[in-house]
Parts: sequence; structure tokens; C-alpha cells
Amino acid sequence: MGVKRQEPEVLRCAHCGDPLPPTPISELIAGHIKQFCCSGCAEVARLIHAEGLADFYRLRGQEGAPRPPSAPPDYTAWDGADWLVPYLRTVEEGRLGLRLGVGGLRCAACGWLIRQRLLNIPGVERAELDMLSGALRLVWDPAKVRLSTILTALAELGYTPILPGDPKAAEQARAERRSYLKRLAVAALGSLQAMMFTEALYLDFAGTMPLPTRDVFRWLAFLLTTPVVFYAGAPFLSGMVRELRLGAPGMDTLIASGTLAAYVGSLIETLRGGPHVWYDAASMFVFFLLIARYIEFRKREQARGLIEAIAGAERRPALRVRPDGTLEAVDPRELVPGDIVEVPIGELVPADGSLLTDADMDESLLTGESLPVQRRAGELAHGGSAPVGSSVRIAIQRPHDLSTQATLAHLAERALAQRTPESERAERIAVGFVSAILLIALLTSLAWALIDPSRAFEVTLAVLVVTCPCALSLAMPAARSAVLTTLARRGIIAIRPGALTNLARADYALFDKTGTLTDGAPQLISVRKLDNTSPDEAVAIAAALVGSTTHPLRNAFGPSNGRKAERIRYFPGRGVDGLIQGKLYRLGHGDFVLGSTTLRLVRVRAGLEPLAEFTIEDRPRRDAVEALRALKALGLRIEIASGDAPDRVKALAGVLGVDRWKAALRAEEKFALLRQRREEGHRVLAVGDGTNDAILLAGADVSIALAEGAALASRSADFVLLGAGLNRIPEAIRLARRYRRILRQNLGWAIAYNLIALPFAVFGLVAPWLAALGMALSSLTVTLNSARLLERPASAGGRRG
Repeated sequence: MGVKRQEPEVLRCAHCGDPLPPTPISELIAGHIKQFCCSGCAEVARLIHAEGLADFYRLRGQEGAPRPPSAPPDYTAWDGADWLVPYLRTVEEGRLGLRLGVGGLRCAACGWLIRQRLLNIPGVERAELDMLSGALRLVWDPAKVRLSTILTALAELGYTPILPGDPKAAEQARAERRSYLKRLAVAALGSLQAMMFTEALYLDFAGTMPLPTRDVFRWLAFLLTTPVVFYAGAPFLSGMVRELRLGAPGMDTLIASGTLAAYVGSLIETLRGGPHVWYDAASMFVFFLLIARYIEFRKREQARGLIEAIAGAERRPALRVRPDGTLEAVDPRELVPGDIVEVPIGELVPADGSLLTDADMDESLLTGESLPVQRRAGELAHGGSAPVGSSVRIAIQRPHDLSTQATLAHLAERALAQRTPESERAERIAVGFVSAILLIALLTSLAWALIDPSRAFEVTLAVLVVTCPCALSLAMPAARSAVLTTLARRGIIAIRPGALTNLARADYALFDKTGTLTDGAPQLISVRKLDNTSPDEAVAIAAALVGSTTHPLRNAFGPSNGRKAERIRYFPGRGVDGLIQGKLYRLGHGDFVLGSTTLRLVRVRAGLEPLAEFTIEDRPRRDAVEALRALKALGLRIEIASGDAPDRVKALAGVLGVDRWKAALRAEEKFALLRQRREEGHRVLAVGDGTNDAILLAGADVSIALAEGAALASRSADFVLLGAGLNRIPEAIRLARRYRRILRQNLGWAIAYNLIALPFAVFGLVAPWLAALGMALSSLTVTLNSARLLERPASAGGRRG
């Protein structure tokens, strides 16, 4: 029996709990020698003991504390800043209040430490931390202490202050949510109590209840129903006024008219001692439909929450690096190109910029991809991504408002706000349906006035209530909002109305090659001389020609060694030409450069003088084979339409398993191919990187562009796919087809319900309260069915503290 080897004990930092480096920092603290992983942890430990807060370590147990920055940022820019004013509130006697988020929280001991440390600062009167939400509520006397002093103390402990999203929008959403809940409470209490009294009236089959008792029950039901109708039902009443003012009666008109008819009719019957009252129908109608409206509101909040997440609703301060190397905390909107910022582990990059060191970046907020992406120094770090493993420094290239993050948020919001032809058609049907129902209700009332006048009002009321087209009006927007939210979570943004329907119908996919099916990072393999021009000189000339274009080939040739091209003209699908030191050069293939099947550089004089030919290798994307296989499984035919040389296109098609391909195509020839496929009866999906295939993307039935950064807004595509994952294209098609099925289910259910319920109501077989319940359940069915489209991708671990 072998002896079990004992693993050596791992020595850990006395503050944060991380393993100690080979040369730890030793400090004498509270009479004991303690070892720390860095000077920041040692300084925080000294501070905690000096402030008499050593109980933090006892409360914390084995949990690690957040590792503090080597030097806390300077928060003086926050003192008196104009952009901070909307977040501040004035408390009694000139005190100021501020609600902040706190990043880096680990356990309850963190909350204890923050409260004790901040309350030890003279002038801080309140520091309340909600560990569940990470919200810190501060109240301080600005005459005694500056806000920057409080925030610096927080940062010295290793925690990050975070400003919430737009306070006005957040407060408006909270107010709307509170309003809904209060109205629901009133409606629930009032309708249940009113039903108790009216139920007693219904159960008096023999008519033995004394009239005074009956009248008391009716007046009590009236008192209970009044706040339900006019307070809880206020959204429907104001909606009716708005619709009638516009001359377009809709579902609010039917809801409010049905509710008021039941309420006023019951009051009249109460006053004159009539045989029936319908207070329960009025109150239950409001209650049930409020439930449906609240669920719809919560679904909208989820969609808005996505946009806020993409936009960086938690506005964390950007840590700008000063010339002396110290950090200052500034609002991200103050950043300008050229600024250097430091981004701690897990924090969001505030604006697009180039990495100063290699880094692993978590881009799941933008692309839905859960695995970190390896980025090299000099590559673009998108606003909204986050470093993993170590902090990074970034040179800002675009202002915050033009970053990938902000642009995506704008596009997502625009997509959610767009009106599609289908939604407009559904609304027209609903408006026509309302007019038809009002006519049917009038005819029903007249008919029952002849058949049984005592039931005419009750039956007419049931017709108005049971056929309210709430579900019909919700069928389209509920499903569309849900699917757009799910797509955006996966980094797929719908740009144009009707794109979802067209994507669901696509049966043919036309792919560009370079930068779409390939990784967009071509490598120069060899140079063949065609005259006395040296290979290095030929490469430098080619680099000067493509250096100012957006074509992926610019990365293959490297620097131009001081050469500068002027009057550059780009010929999509053919090549590029320009003047270098007064001489005209061309780089391209085909008849553009004497019919070459490879990439050739020529000089233009009286004729074309070949200088060199280049062999370029462009590797397929790592998920291209899997994505194309998934598209074929969905029933799509695949074809590659490329401007590249036939031998390279053929080789790539073989690797990817594509049997249809066309090579050496100019932009107009790609469009002709597209038109040919459409004439064959196909609904064509075009996929490109947007560099030289704008005509192809714009002319297809539906199109997807692989794009990034501020150029997103100017693309010709119906969808924008952020990031390199081609696997999200078949995911998008599956979602679009599922959306189409659920939309048909919603419309089918809404129409079938009304067609089935209407005859029962017209023939007097549905009581008004049962009509209210049926209508509410119909709306709930549509909303909950649409919610099945809301899917959450796997998120990266360790995103934010």
C-alpha cells in the first residue's frame, strides 16, 4: 500500500486570499508579520487595522477580498460635475443623497467593511448597502466632505463605484411598475369583494332576500367597484379618450366602453331597483386585463433591459491615464480619441480602442459568445467587452457615443421601435374588427330588445367584453419584441422592417468568400518577380495601394515603408489603383491586370507592365464547416460568389463541402447571379462582410453583414452580425422560423377565440363576468406564448463583481 503524498500548503495573501508570489510583501500589522501579494493589499490591510475594522477578516472567513488598484483613481472630477447633477438629490438641511452601484462585492463582510469605513468619514451621515442588488445609498454634508473623498475611500478598499443608468428613465420605469402594482392591488381587492356581494345576489334564486338587504349589497358593490373602474382602470379610460380623439377606435375603446357600460348600467339598475347589476363584470374585466397588461409591461422591461445592458446602463467611470501615469475617474462621454484608459478585470471597455498589450476579452455582452476571445496588441477592443485574467490599457479610437456598444444599443432600440408591414396589417385588422364588433353589439341589443328586453343590456355587454381584440393586437408586437430581444442577446441586430419574415422564408444562401467564409486575415505566402522590381519593393507598393482601403488584403502586406498612394480608386471585385511618386499602379486580378488568375501588381504606362504576382493564403473560419452544415440541414442550398481567383475559390469550396461556386466575379456579376437565383424561384439570403458587396446585400431577399464598430449604421444589410461566429446564422434562421410559427399560433388563437366566443355571447350563453375572464385569458395566452421566444445565451463566467 503506497504512502499518500501530502500536497504542499499554498500560502495565500493575508488580505485578498490569492496565492502569494515568489517574493511576497511582508508587513508588521497589529504586532504580527503578515504577507501580501502586492503593495495594494498591504496598504488596504494597514488601513483596515488603523480604522479599527479588523473584524472584517473574522466576518469574511475564507472569502477573498477584492484586490485594490495599485493606486486609487482620482475622483476630483466628480465634485460639482454637471453630468452628475441628475443623479443627486437634496436631503433635509442641505444634505446630498446619491445612489451608486458597487463593483467587487464578494460577501456580507464586504458590506460591513464598506459601511464601517464610510461612516468613519466626518460628514458622511448614511451609508446603506443592499448586498442583494449591490446598491449603495449615500447621504453626506457637502460642507464637511467632498464626494471625491468618499469615493476614494471606497476605491482604496478595492471596490468600484458605478453610476446607474439614466436616472429619469429608471425612475420612470420604477414609477410605472409601482403604478401597475397599486392598480392591480386595488383591482384585486375591489373585484373580489364586489364579487362576494353580487354572488350573494345571484344566489337568491327564490327572490326571498329583503329589498333593503339587496340594496345594501348593491351599494356596497358600487362603492367597491368605483375605484376599480376609475383608478385601476384609468389606463384604459385614457386610452379610449386618445383613440377617439384620433378617430381610430381600438381595443382600449372596447375595454373602456364595456367597463363603463357595466358600471353605469349597474348604477342605473341600483337607483331604479332593477332586477340585475353587473358590478362584478366591470371590476373583474379591469382586474384580468390589468394582469395581462402588467405581464406585457414586464416583457417590454426585459427588452429594454437588454438595450440598457448593451448601452452600458451601469455607467462605470472610465479610468483615464494621466501623463504622469496616475489614474483619474471620468465620465466615459468625456473620452476623446488618443486618450489612454485602464480597464480592470471584468470591467467594461468604455469606448472602442486599440489594445496596448495582448489580452483575452469577454465579448459575450455584444456577441453572445461565452468563451473569451484572444486579442493581440494593436487589435480593436470593442466598447462593451471586458478583459479576462488581467487588466489592460487601451488607446481610445472612437468617442463613447460612436463605439460598437453605443451603436449596437441604437440599432437594437431602433429595431424594437420599427413598425413592420405585418404589425401594421394586424393593427388595421384590429381597428376594422372593433368597428364590426360595435355594429354586431348594436344589432344584438336591438334583437334582444325584441326577444327579452330584460336581458338586452347584459347580452350586449357580454358581446362587447368577450370580443375585445386585445389578443389580436398583441399577437404581432409581443412575438416580435421577444425574438428581437433574443437575437440581440446573441449579437444579431435586425436593421430593417420585415427582415424576420424574409429570413424565415430563405431557401438559398449566397456567401461572399474573403472576410466572410474566411477569417479575414490573409497571409502573404510568396512573391514572384515579373520584371526587375525587387519583391520587397513590390510588397511596399501593394501595401501603399491597399493600406487606406477596408479590404482584408491590407493586413497581408504590412507597412508601406514610407510610400504613400494618392488618388486611390477602388474597383469592387477587380482591384485598386493609385499614384505612387507620380507613377500609376494597379493591384488586382482578371482583365484588370492583363487577365491574371492570381493577384498581380502592374505599372500603367502606355500599356500595362507586370511587376509581380502574389500568392495569398486566407484560412476558412473555424466554424464555417459547421455553420454551412447546419444551414444545409435547415434546407438551404449554399453557393459561394467570390471575386477571388478560381483556384482559391475551388479549394475553399472543397474544404467547406460546397458544390456550387463562382469565382472572379465583379460586383455587377454577383448581382446578376443573385437575380438569376431569384428568377429560378429561390428566396435568397446573401451573407457578406460589407466591404465590396453592398449591391449584393441590398439586392437579396434578406441579407446579413458581418460588421463592427461605427460602420454598422451605414450597412446595406437587413441584419448585422457582430463578431466572427457564423454559427449564429443558422441560429437566427431557426429563431425566425420559430417566430413565424408562434406568430401564426398567436393570430390563429386570437381569431379562433373571437369567432368561437362571439356566437355564444350573441345567443346569451356567456355571462359578462365569464366574458371578462375569457378575454383576459386570451390575452395572457398570446403574451405567454410569445415569451417562449425569449432565450438567454450562456454567459461568460466572472463577468463583473
